[in-house]
Amino acid sequence: MKTLSAKAKISGLTLIELLVVICVIAVLAALLFPWNDAHMTDTNISYFAGVDATLNNPKSILSGDRNLQVDDTPAKPGLLVLAPKSQVGWTEELHYSKSTSTAGGNILFADGHVEFIKSKALNSVFQSQDSATNRFAIP
Repeated sequence: MKTLSAKAKISGLTLIELLVVICVIAVLAALLFPWNDAHMTDTNISYFAGVDATLNNPKSILSGDRNLQVDDTPAKPGLLVLAPKSQVGWTEELHYSKSTSTAGGNILFADGHVEFIKSKALNSVFQSQDSATNRFAIP
């Protein structure tokens, strides 16, 4: 077994030096590839956000796929206010099954669970909300 003499120098990076190198690389990468807000557009955001969702009502709709239609018209970007009598369904934009000829989508509820709901059942989900109106931010 060989032992190192007191004069032998061990070369290598300490943990601090390694972390500094990683930080410098991260800063250089951020400068070379800056984040651009133009990446966040309605063509690459595929969900709506429920404005009136609360933890007090676990059945309130927190979020869902953006392919909503109200009274057979696709929802436009902006704030969508649904009256209790509104007929809500899915467009065929995101989740459409040719075998069953139905559209569907995902809904995230305030209690944290997600359900895939077909167009026929979606209207009853929106009508079962406790609030008089439901507001959703559509991208």
